[in-house]
Amino acid sequence: MLLRKEGKVDILIRKHAEEVKAGVEAFKEAVFAYIDGDEEGFKRASELVDRKESDADRARREAEDALYAGGYLPAYRGDFSILMDLVDNVVDNSEAVAHFLAMETPNIPPQWGEGIKEIAERTLEAFLAFRKCFLLLYEDRRKAYSSASEVRNLEKEIDGLLNGILRELFQSDLSLAEKMHLKEFLLKLGQISDDAENASDKVIGLTLMIGF
Repeated sequence: MLLRKEGKVDILIRKHAEEVKAGVEAFKEAVFAYIDGDEEGFKRASELVDRKESDADRARREAEDALYAGGYLPAYRGDFSILMDLVDNVVDNSEAVAHFLAMETPNIPPQWGEGIKEIAERTLEAFLAFRKCFLLLYEDRRKAYSSASEVRNLEKEIDGLLNGILRELFQSDLSLAEKMHLKEFLLKLGQISDDAENASDKVIGLTLMIGF
């Protein structure tokens, strides 16, 4: 059987996904704290994002070592390695957003604070929807295939929220420099849900490759 719940590789791959989940949760808290002006809360959450990104890297390397030491059939090893890379992008870009806020301290006018919080919240939801899709790969591949639509729907919702803020941003009285700075932040923010969607697309590919 290709997927064994008790298999070492399966456990390590799921561990990697859990470390990424913790990183995305911390990213959301960092965004909320930054917008609320909670400097201590932002510092704690940003440091946790950094730790979880490092933990995810270690978990991914450990899983890949086990994968290429004999986990799964050779025909599927590359695909599971690609899936872990796509999942890793989620926490990498979560860390990039936290670093951007810490180092570049963009000005976020109050009228967009709640909208950005909603994007961060929906971003976490998108990753949790991916995680559900991914875990179903080990239990019911037909359900894994169908549940991927939840990730796509959330990603589209996030795109709509981002585009709404961007339209208002460029119609505002902020300077061009401020507009471009905030745009850069928003695009980084939007990349995380794109990464979650890419990872869910890979799960769909695996369900088709393995079969139902």
